[in-house]
Amino acid sequence: MEKNNSEHLFIKWEDNKMMRIGISGSKSFFGPLHCLDHAYSTAIIKAGFIPIILPLLENLTGIKEMLEGLDGLILSGGYDIWPFFYGENPHKETAYFLPQRDLFELALYKTARQMNIPVFGVCRGLQIVNVAQGGTLIQDIHSQRESPIRHAPADDRIEAYHKIHCEGRLVEILGENAVVNSVHHQAIKDLGKDLRILAKSEDHIIEAVETTDQKVLAVQFHPERTWSGLDMPNLFYYFFGEKR
Repeated sequence: MEKNNSEHLFIKWEDNKMMRIGISGSKSFFGPLHCLDHAYSTAIIKAGFIPIILPLLENLTGIKEMLEGLDGLILSGGYDIWPFFYGENPHKETAYFLPQRDLFELALYKTARQMNIPVFGVCRGLQIVNVAQGGTLIQDIHSQRESPIRHAPADDRIEAYHKIHCEGRLVEILGENAVVNSVHHQAIKDLGKDLRILAKSEDHIIEAVETTDQKVLAVQFHPERTWSGLDMPNLFYYFFGEKR
């Protein structure tokens, strides 16, 4: 793999093939629009890969064909997951869920796993991974956990906000301690099968996990965002790059 720097817009591998990374999209509550924060595609391009935006499919029979030819999959952030998918009724603070998207991304994840496609989950994407692996969620951290950290700041903070302690391969990238942004009010409660924890916040909220085969990495923060005062490594580059 070539060194990732400003001299190369895209990474070309030994077979001269550029990696194609699919990014799950959503649809807007405010009109008939497909939507995805442009920060995802920008981060993927900066990592040296080609971003492929995957629009929400209501007919899930085309999931396998959608994933064919991709070298990786990102499950993006967004709305709350419908609690019925992990066996609970909605909490009073759970809102703005879109079951169609949940079904779409659960199918994307399970099919990508069957096709041996590496998966990176971001924020909601971490929660999708956990639910797909049989885990459950804290539906509202503020009301269901005593915590000195406000994980969902009123200003939807994308700048550095709180510390995390890292383990495993995240230590090699971020060090034992890192500072991350925070834009979520839900989190992992019961850890899914075949997942292991790679990072926690100081109030013991799980901030990163991986599958035991290391083909899936998911984080509760938003690595696609850049923020002032920190030089956060491009986690997409490290994760997808090592899979080649």
